[in-house]
Parts: sequence; C-alpha cells; structure tokens
Amino acid sequence: MQSSSQRMIQLGQFCVDVTHAKLFYQNTEVAIEPKLFQLLLFFIENPNQVLTREAIIECLWSGRYVTDNAMNKQIANLRKLLNDDPKNAQYIQTVPKRGYRLICPVIALDINATSKEQRLNATNNKIRYYSILAVLVILFVLLLIGEYKGENQLDKPSHTMELTRQAGQEHSPKFISSTDKILYLRQQINQKATQLWQKDLATEQTSQIALNGLSVFKLIAGIYDEKNKQTSVYIAHRQQKNCHIVKAQVIHNQLENKTIIFDCSDIILGDIQYDLDKNTLYYSARPPKQTAFKLFEYNLNTHQETLLLQPTPKGMGNNAFDISPDGEKMLIMNTNFERNTQFYVLHLQSNKLTKHQRLNYYVSEAIWHHDNQHIYYFAPPPSHQILLADLDGKTTESIVSVSDFLSRDMVRHNDNESIVFSTRSPNFSNQWLNKNSLTINNSTVYDIVPALFHHEDRYIFTSKRSGKSQLFIGNLISGEATTLSHFEQYYVFLFMQLSPDDQTLLIATQNNVWKISRSALNTKINALSFTDENHVFYSQSPITSVDWIAHNTVAISSLNQKAPTIITTNTNNSQTLDLRWKQLFLDHQNLENVYLIEQTTNRLYKANRERYKHQLTAKDLPIIDTGIVMPRGYIQPKIFNENLYYVTRQQGDYFIFKTPLNSKLQTSSSSKHLLQGFYGYDVSKHGVMVSHLESLGGDIHRTVANRN
Repeated sequence: MQSSSQRMIQLGQFCVDVTHAKLFYQNTEVAIEPKLFQLLLFFIENPNQVLTREAIIECLWSGRYVTDNAMNKQIANLRKLLNDDPKNAQYIQTVPKRGYRLICPVIALDINATSKEQRLNATNNKIRYYSILAVLVILFVLLLIGEYKGENQLDKPSHTMELTRQAGQEHSPKFISSTDKILYLRQQINQKATQLWQKDLATEQTSQIALNGLSVFKLIAGIYDEKNKQTSVYIAHRQQKNCHIVKAQVIHNQLENKTIIFDCSDIILGDIQYDLDKNTLYYSARPPKQTAFKLFEYNLNTHQETLLLQPTPKGMGNNAFDISPDGEKMLIMNTNFERNTQFYVLHLQSNKLTKHQRLNYYVSEAIWHHDNQHIYYFAPPPSHQILLADLDGKTTESIVSVSDFLSRDMVRHNDNESIVFSTRSPNFSNQWLNKNSLTINNSTVYDIVPALFHHEDRYIFTSKRSGKSQLFIGNLISGEATTLSHFEQYYVFLFMQLSPDDQTLLIATQNNVWKISRSALNTKINALSFTDENHVFYSQSPITSVDWIAHNTVAISSLNQKAPTIITTNTNNSQTLDLRWKQLFLDHQNLENVYLIEQTTNRLYKANRERYKHQLTAKDLPIIDTGIVMPRGYIQPKIFNENLYYVTRQQGDYFIFKTPLNSKLQTSSSSKHLLQGFYGYDVSKHGVMVSHLESLGGDIHRTVANRN
C-alpha cells in the first residue's frame, strides 16, 4: 500500500520512488547507487531544461573539486542504467556545448500530489532557501579566509586537469628534478609487464622508456644531472623471488648502465623515497611472515642501513611516510591492530618524535604540503577525496573529490602550489570458468567474492552497485541479483562461504568473521547488520582463511596464528588445532572427509571427519597422505568432489589449478587456467565461478591553483 506521503514518478518504462530513493523497471527494483539517484532526481526536477555541466557538478559534489571526467562518467552510468542510447536518446539528450536535457515525459503518480502551482511554489521556495544558504556559506568562507590571512593562508585548487589519457592505468608519477618532465608507470589489462613512460608537461610529448630486462614494480625517483645532461632513474625491480633497488640512466629512451644499490629479496617493501640532497633512501619494510612495517634509512655514500626512531610498530606498523620539502621532517602513518592511523612527525636533525592527529580509519596515503606544515591525506572510504589539514586536524577541507578510486601515489608539483595524483578504475565481475550456459548479471562496478549455494541455484556476492560494498543474492538461472544488505558502515569483504547445509553464511573482513543465518538471507529483509550476536572471531593479524569442516564448525587461520582456531558457530566455543597443521577444510560434495595442510612441508593429508571430530587437538591423528604438496604462496584451497582447487600468483599473473585427489588421474586430468586478475572464487555442482578483472583504467591528474 502506498503511503500518503509517498511521491512516485513515471519516467518512460521506469518508476521512481522519490520518497524512498528507489528505482523500478516493470515492477522490479533496479539497484542504483546514491549519487546516480541524486543525478536522476536532478533531471526529474528540471524536465526539458538544459542542465549545464557546472550545475550538475554543483548538485552532485556540492562545490567540491572533481576531475574532468567525473561528471561524464556519471552521465554515462545513468544512461546505461536507463538503457538509453546517446545517439538515439529517449531519456537524456546531449545539448552540444551547453549541457544535458531530460526529454522523457515526467508524470507524477502520487495520489496526493499537490497542484502544479504548489509544486512550483515549493521549488521556488527551495531555490530561495538554497540561495540564502549559499550566500551565508560564502560569507562564512570569506570570514574564515580573512581570519587566516598571512602565514597560514594556503593556495586552494580551483579545479583539476588530466595529465595522461592513455589506455589502461597510468600511475606513480615522479617529477624529474629540475625539469618539467614526469616519469610514470602504465599498466594494461592485456599486457603483463608494467611500462615506464616519460612526459614533457611543457610540450605535451610522451615517450616510452625501454626497460631492457628490468621489471618495475615501484618507481622511486628521476634525477636530472644538469652538468652531464643526463637523467637517472631509481626503481624497485622484481623478478621471480629476487628484488633489487636499481639505479639506471635514460639513454635514447632506454635504461642503460644499471647499478644494483641493495637487495630487497628477503623483505616486503612498502614506501620508498629518495632524498637527493642527502643521497639517501628512506623506506618501510617488513619480514614476509610479519604484518608490521618498520622504517629504515640507507645512505648511498656509506652504504649503511639504519633503523630510524619511530612509533612502536603494531598491527600494520609504520606502513607509510613522506619526507617534507625542506628535508627536515618525516611524516609517519602508524596503523594499529584496529586499522586506525595515527600521524607522527620525526624531526630528522634532532631525532625527536612528536605525536599528532589520530584517525579512526586506515590512512593509506598522506604527504606534506609545500609549506612544510600542513598535510594532504585520503578521506575515509567509500568517498574518494583528498583532504588538506593541519597536523592535528583542527582545520580540514576537501581538496579533491573523484568518482574513481585514488591510487597511493600523491606527489607535490614542481610549481610549489599544486599536487599530482592518480585514479584507478578496476572492474571485477563474476564469471564461470567452464563457460556453461548459466548466466550472470554483472554490474559495472566490483562484483567480487562469490559464494555458491550447495543445494540451490543461487549465489551470494559483494558489490559496489549501490555505492558502499553490500551483499547481493543472485539467481543462477535468471541471472537476476537482489540487494541483501544496506550496511551503513564501510566494509572490505575478503572471504565468504556457505555451510555444507546452506544454513549459515560466514563473512570475513581483515580482522573479523561474522555469521549470517539462513533466515536472514531472505531477500525481502534487506536489513542485515553485524552485531555482537553475529560475531564469530577476531584476530589482531589479517585473517588468511575461513573454511567449514562441518555444518556448525569452522576453521579460521590468521597471519600470526600458530595453528587454526576451530569454532562451533552455534555456541561460539573454540579450540586450537595441533601446531602441526596450518589449514583445515572440507569437501563440500563428500562430507565424510576433511583435509589438512602441514605447516612445515605444505603436504596435503586426508582424515575421516567423524574420527577427527573427537581428536581435534590430537598429535597422532589417523591421516592419509594424498601425495600432493601445495606450492608456495597458494591461495584459497578448496576441495569439491575429490578435486583440489587453488590459486597462485606467478610473476604478477594469477592462475587457478585443478588437481584430482586420485593419484592415477593427477597427471592426465590436472588443469591450469590463467586468470585476468582475481578477487575470490567458489566451486559447486555448476562449476567454478571466479571474480576476475574485466577492465582496468586510471589517469594521472593535477590540481590547478586558484590565483584569485
């Protein structure tokens, strides 16, 4: 029954519930993210009127600064949602050099709709209200500007502009010292190797630099020698298990005269920066089996490595940093077990450490402002914003807001006013590996981590179709998908798996595991939430696996755990597996056996599930050696119908393997498939569903200073 206050709009074949922000196509709800609905509503409220680009930007981003293509993408996404062809528009018409117009009739369906005159008056009142509000805001901003004139006054960007527009993702910009040229990396979805490019910002000329056998995974610096008219490049090179920091010279657009500075094969490298004045490398690193990063200094003159004074590394530790433009201070991002980030400053000359603002989210990127006092850093997800603030967060404002993800590679522009940053737009979609006849209705954004039902033609996955990551339930026959959750909090889901009887869904994030009951998976509820009652497990270190071993029993492993924890989900009782084992999981087709992976050897063993249930912590558990040794770095092993599946990453490529447990069939029936990126998979009677990378994009941008 339609409520008396509900406002409904007929728009061609669509029906818009303005009151509840919902869109329907032939009585079926269509998932629409909030910003797209805001854009649609803006058109509906201004039918047959030309809406300029400036008006749309003001509507969607409320005066925040966005990249040139952000609005274009929103228009394209809305047209796609409405099945509208821009060449033969039925809904949104492009008005050349002016803007866009909604040409489809707008029909009010509200049974208590007010008269046209009343609606017009309401619209005029709204315009007057927002005009007054805008004037007050402007006056307030001008007052603030007046208060902060002088040394604290900062140059604010008026807009942004793209520096690169090639296919694929362009990222990691580094200015070549004393020049107007930048170096950057470029990745394309159909090419394995990362490319190195150079662009002259004065002439707009770009050129690729041949790597000559090097494989770049981090671009560190570009240094121009005025005396020798020669450019040197510092890069992190990785090939198979080897990692080296390398210096090379750019000669005729090729890297020549390569010199290895130091070996990084035994560490996981985080941030790394080169200080030209001191001829020193600063970097963060951690051992492969630990999570906390520490900060180091490597003097290229003396070849001495020094552990820097720093906050106690817990959780992710001191995962990121930035050296101030004057070279006197290091900004440190210290991230704890709860993934909250605290800013510290290390004064490099006095070796004094000071504590500053703490944020209740993980800050992956922060750099100094040109004034050596303020800082730029990323806003909390799911917004894609760059904030400008003082060290203690007393004055904070949004400087950049984009529709795509932000890459972790901000740098200061050589003009001493602007910053340069990169965007990335990867799109993952769920696909059948065996290409059977079942269809999947994928969206244009992040369909990942599929979890297949064992006894029904349905599956659950996460997606950003509605803005924040939400759970969706899909029908494998029709291909349709329905929203299952409306989480207000932002989550990054890593693992999902349904119990053998399909009665409980386990969901894992970085540090937590929750359970969702079968009754809550009813598609009409749309109100899932994570509460203390749902909570199953917490780990200070990242969770590495979540595997069912019975209808109500799950094995959970985390990075710093010595052995898996066994939890009974209906009582939350827990115990620890014998230290011999690193992972435990089940064949969801044949439930009589469980499988274990040995810590020291990576060998796969089989045990009877009934006998195993009574000997969870026993050292002498009756087991059978399958003869299979898991490869180093295997990901998400699963067994279905006595076939072993797992994923590996080899030299940047993901592969999924299938190996029969029957030793006679292992050689003849084993298979290996190359994946185009990877974000989860599952196996059922229907086959193997994989979330793979369907497209990859992203550009390098700069802010443009406001000179008024």
